[in-house]
Amino acid sequence: ESSKKYPVAAQTARVEGRTCVKITILKNGRLKKVEVVKPSGRKILDRAAVQSVRDAAPFPPIPEKLKKDEIEMSIALVFKIT
Repeated sequence: ESSKKYPVAAQTARVEGRTCVKITILKNGRLKKVEVVKPSGRKILDRAAVQSVRDAAPFPPIPEKLKKDEIEMSIALVFKIT
């Protein structure tokens, strides 16, 4: 969330939305893949969501006890003018 950047053009136009992305994180915490799985309906917000995930990388490594080479998860990024 701290890496999320609300595009100025979207804020100015009062564009809000929610984008769901699927991310794959490697064992060492590096981002392998990010893709939009449920678009907001606004390309500017979808691009911002993908970029926000990329900016947040790398992530903490996957704990050894999970015995996983990668983890896949879906997250929602909400862009709302407050």
